[in-house]
Amino acid sequence: MKLYFNIFGQFGLLTAMWMATLSTAAIAEPAAASQIPSRWPLPPARARFEYVTSIYGEAETQNEGLLSQLTSFLFGDQPSRHFKRPHDIAVSAKGLMVVTDPGAAAIHIIGATNDDYRFIQQVGEDRLISPLGTALTAQGEILVSDSEARVIYRLSATGDSLGRITDKAWLRPTDIAVQPVTGNIYVLDTLGHNIHIYYPSGKKLGQFGKRGAGTGKFNYPTHLAFDRQGNLYVTDSMNFRVQIFDKLHRPKSHFGKLGDRLGEFSKPKGIALDDQDTIYIVDAHFDHLLIYDKGGHFLLPIGGAGTGPGLFNIPSGIATSGYYIYIVDAYNRRVQILRRIG
Repeated sequence: MKLYFNIFGQFGLLTAMWMATLSTAAIAEPAAASQIPSRWPLPPARARFEYVTSIYGEAETQNEGLLSQLTSFLFGDQPSRHFKRPHDIAVSAKGLMVVTDPGAAAIHIIGATNDDYRFIQQVGEDRLISPLGTALTAQGEILVSDSEARVIYRLSATGDSLGRITDKAWLRPTDIAVQPVTGNIYVLDTLGHNIHIYYPSGKKLGQFGKRGAGTGKFNYPTHLAFDRQGNLYVTDSMNFRVQIFDKLHRPKSHFGKLGDRLGEFSKPKGIALDDQDTIYIVDAHFDHLLIYDKGGHFLLPIGGAGTGPGLFNIPSGIATSGYYIYIVDAYNRRVQILRRIG
């Protein structure tokens, strides 16, 4: 007990000052970094995209070493709410951001204001195990797939439980997408090599797909996205392509192939489309964001391995909202935000 008070007396003022810097806001990189954004493509070509900022989760002290040890000694280990291993992201038009974090067995709900942050590890009576995919409905409902529990959780924007969707047919439900025209919910089963469809109520409508390399078949698909017309885009990862289906789930086209040149695929993951139907895909092996036109023609790469702006370490999920592109940079434990220029 004497040791406790000696330590506290010696470092009390310093600790108090340090603890006062704690905040519950989502943190971004220092302003100086965002004042000189990186742009792509490089000059002399006209810039089409620029780096805006990065978000790391809930703010906490950046100090390490003695101060961290002192806090643990006095108050016990405090759980970090920085991103640990983020995987997927959904963003609303109003700025609500949902990030799944299987590394923390949690989801991060980040509102449009800096002080609006929620760290969710439990939905109702269920503890999250491996939350992977996430999507938002037109009504503002949050959908989260727990691949280990084989459950799709439905949450309010504040993280309250609104119910669940389950299906005994699932082997490993990973990604989720909401059809923009009908509001139907699409669940991707990576190990089942198929896609399950549900009405907004959660009642099952049907399913399609099976394992194979032919048109309309899948080999460990990982991510889903819709365009504005309701066409479905599927990252067919181990077939090294993106398949496109119409509103009746009939194959329309596909693009991509295995290769080590930019624009080809090695480990394609997250996919998203913007309001111009530009297609964005992250490739986790080459640490790149790959950009294609709506016909699947390669336009531009952004990235490479690293920790600076526009560089990645195993990117996984991606979302768009207006002019902005949000990339889950998983092993840099952050979400990078880019902006489309024009």
